[in-house]
Amino acid sequence: MLRGVLLIGLVCCQAAIARVSPETQTMEWVKRDLLSALDAPVNMNRVASLTFPLVSAWKGGLQKETQDVLDRVAGFIRSADPRDYACGELVDIHLTIGFLAETGRAIDLNPVKEALIPCDWGKSRFDLANALFFTCRYAGEEPETAFPGALRYLEKAQRSDGAFIAENGKPWFYLTSHALMAFHYCKGNPVVVERGSRNLLAQLPEFRQSGFYDGLIESLIFLRWLDVEIPQFADYVAFIRDSINPDGGICFSRKPDCQSHWHAVSLLLELQLMDGWE
Repeated sequence: MLRGVLLIGLVCCQAAIARVSPETQTMEWVKRDLLSALDAPVNMNRVASLTFPLVSAWKGGLQKETQDVLDRVAGFIRSADPRDYACGELVDIHLTIGFLAETGRAIDLNPVKEALIPCDWGKSRFDLANALFFTCRYAGEEPETAFPGALRYLEKAQRSDGAFIAENGKPWFYLTSHALMAFHYCKGNPVVVERGSRNLLAQLPEFRQSGFYDGLIESLIFLRWLDVEIPQFADYVAFIRDSINPDGGICFSRKPDCQSHWHAVSLLLELQLMDGWE
């Protein structure tokens, strides 16, 4: 009799696990990893990246599911001394404050803005792109006021094929994608945006074939923000859905025995929350 009861209990538990949707698993993965990221030493890029999709979930009506974690992030940011962080980390704090503001969790920006003043943006075009993205999308400030000449400086780093060149003289996907967002939200040169959009579109098939999940998902999200039509969007979504790991996460890129990666999983959750996932 006892064996029968245990067997029934096991079957019921397995059935309950099976009913948990991949989207729910992904959100739980993000929440767990974000709480872990708040432990010292803190990786601010990881914190910012994981906070963003949870804010999207909050805005989509999942306040109860995300409240505790977002409160923890807000508490950490409020207690942080900007003077303790490098310029790249300050940009991530800047972005996190912008994300949280969309949930009603207001945080004083002035200490971060003051800490950013001495930063040499010529050393990191990627950080500059993110600073512009925050300035235009979240702070509502004019880019020329906040960062005089920054858009012109970044524009000179774009090749004719739409890719942006990093400081080492080589094209870099993440600089291209983030600079593209900066130009879009700062209402920069539309030719730059059009070239950058074509560059992301052209790489989608290659990213899918090589299993570069992080680049593929980021490109799909950013192109959707730009209202760019993506041929075979549903096929890309199906490919990504089939690539989700049993833990609800996804690898950065396809490799033997790869593990779910925080940046790729944060993007995965954001994509799951967008129209067209189902």
